[in-house]
Amino acid sequence: MSKKTTSFRTSVMITKEEALAVQARQIEHYAPIYGEWLREAVAKATTAEALESGVEYDMVTINRHIPRGGQIEALIPEKVEAERRIKEGMNED
Repeated sequence: MSKKTTSFRTSVMITKEEALAVQARQIEHYAPIYGEWLREAVAKATTAEALESGVEYDMVTINRHIPRGGQIEALIPEKVEAERRIKEGMNED
């Protein structure tokens, strides 16, 4: 992982392989909790084959092709429902 600085912002750069490694660790965390179906759901949402190996990409590009973190959580109905309840509770005040 590296940082690329332009005149306007700094972009974090990461390879497809690094992003897939992060994704794999996160799936290993979530699958035992929410079910093995999650592996297939993440695989269907992943289009890493569109990216070249060994090339660093900005996070926007990586996020389009390799779901991680919140993108994986968005595939889990229980997590989505919990977030909805939290937001509704915040709006009750």
